[in-house]
Amino acid sequence: MIALALLPQYCLTQTRTTVCLQLKPHNFVLVGLKWKVIDFENACRAGEPVSMRVSPSYCAPELARAVLSKQTECMHAACSLDMWAFGLVIFELFARQPFFADKPDTMQQLASYAEIEVPKDVVEDVQARHMLKKILVKHHFDRANIQCILKHAYLCGGMDTMQRESSFGYLQQTQQQLQSLLANISSQVRS
Repeated sequence: MIALALLPQYCLTQTRTTVCLQLKPHNFVLVGLKWKVIDFENACRAGEPVSMRVSPSYCAPELARAVLSKQTECMHAACSLDMWAFGLVIFELFARQPFFADKPDTMQQLASYAEIEVPKDVVEDVQARHMLKKILVKHHFDRANIQCILKHAYLCGGMDTMQRESSFGYLQQTQQQLQSLLANISSQVRS
């Protein structure tokens, strides 16, 4: 699982509060037995203004909006920018092609508020698709952070909290329906 191998290096940049702003497959290199992140040309500390130089296919939606409106001076670096790009890198490991092709309208696609869907035929693993859905969220406040992803069921096994709650709710609903059905059968048998 290459995603697991890439996580330690990515986490290292996150714990130092460095935002790479250039995470993409070409910037992960294998050195010996460890993956390393390269190309820190646009990197800055969280909270600092960001550069307008971006890789369109891996650019976070909020940064795409700032670039298109030429207001990057208002845009400050945040780990959520890299988290989006990291999600696209993980997607590309499954799909073997970028989620967004490098076309003239890529930035407009990213800047739109329309949520994206992770295709089931590309990412067949339910847990991997669930993890990507948590990362590839267009609104940065709702995007999963690295701590959330490190605890995700795709990497740890089992179900994550949200899945557990929905499964438990479904179980309770099924139990209630079964009890109701049994009560109806029981009353009909007595009659």
